[in-house]
Amino acid sequence: MATDAGNGYLKGAESPAGATALISELVAAEIGTLMGLDIPAFAIVSAIEIDIPMIGHHGHILPPAFFSKHIEGVPSDGTDEFVRRLDDPNDLARLITFDTWIRNSDRCFPTEVEGIYNLNRDNLLFETLGDRLYRLAPIDHSHCIVDVQFDTAELTDQALIRDENVYGFFPEFRPYISAGAVADAVRAMQSINRAALDEIVNSVPPEWGLGAQERLDLVSFFEQRADFLAQTLPMKLVEQPLLRNMP
Repeated sequence: MATDAGNGYLKGAESPAGATALISELVAAEIGTLMGLDIPAFAIVSAIEIDIPMIGHHGHILPPAFFSKHIEGVPSDGTDEFVRRLDDPNDLARLITFDTWIRNSDRCFPTEVEGIYNLNRDNLLFETLGDRLYRLAPIDHSHCIVDVQFDTAELTDQALIRDENVYGFFPEFRPYISAGAVADAVRAMQSINRAALDEIVNSVPPEWGLGAQERLDLVSFFEQRADFLAQTLPMKLVEQPLLRNMP
């Protein structure tokens, strides 16, 4: 949709994915931004003065809704054509750490068959910067964190908190992942402390149905999962990870 701030995408709780998708979008966008990724500008729209129909569905989008700005970019073709021309190659390790922390199964998720992936390259764009350089731009985070809904049962499930899967690790990334970049990405994850997580989770509008207990559980989920990944993720990404606390 067109706005005075440029084109973008507006998502409401009335869609089939419901408010769960909006919670996922908002929380993931906040976390990704704090980790240093180029998440497109986003906002909660608290007032809509015109009727905006939902494309492909009955009814209209009602506030509060989630808005994400459109960016000009192209998805990868599966080669390293864009990857090897990134302005910041460390974004690759940041993306993998981010996607794994939030359990983003809607970008790159390994199947039970080794070497086979569920890939959705449309959710990772490469922005042109000039001089044949590109910037990584992760988009669409509506299917993250929980499998079904944000309730205490899922948010306290140790099978999810200690999920061993690595998310976001596209096959063409592997030659460009360094131990130093992984260590930096893990530090970026750990730098998002309890106070920051509280602020992020408490920014979710009450109309989206995230209750007081579920907010506490969601913060605890991220804290526990960050601790788990700090211990286990580096060795899955590089053969010789840097030791923790090592400069």
